[in-house]
Amino acid sequence: MSKSVFINRLMKFKNIEMNIISKDRIQLGIQLGYTEINHFLQDIDDLTYHNFSEAEHIGRVIYFINHPNQINPIVIDNFCGAGMPSCEAIIADGVHRLSAAVYLGWDKIDIEYSGLEDTLDYLTGKIDQIPIKGN
Repeated sequence: MSKSVFINRLMKFKNIEMNIISKDRIQLGIQLGYTEINHFLQDIDDLTYHNFSEAEHIGRVIYFINHPNQINPIVIDNFCGAGMPSCEAIIADGVHRLSAAVYLGWDKIDIEYSGLEDTLDYLTGKIDQIPIKGN
């Protein structure tokens, strides 16, 4: 089941904020006429999308800006270190969708999440303090 969370709270987690494609880069891509890309970016050989150009990544974001009804829930997880989950949220899937939602000025986005309850409580606004240790 998906949950609706505050985007500004997601952005307080360093691992999420540093992976978002900035509004300035998206705007430049639009001005340069980057083509929207309506398919998932994945290199089947190595199962990563990191080998694609910035134009391709921004093109994927442009697709979601032009088709916001296609912004399905993103997948959020918790960072794990030394075999233990932390309260640090990370994007497991959906960086292009989240980048588009930020560009569009959305306050909330739906997520799929099965991690630590404290992190979810913070993201949904149930608690105001960013959790340090999870429950």
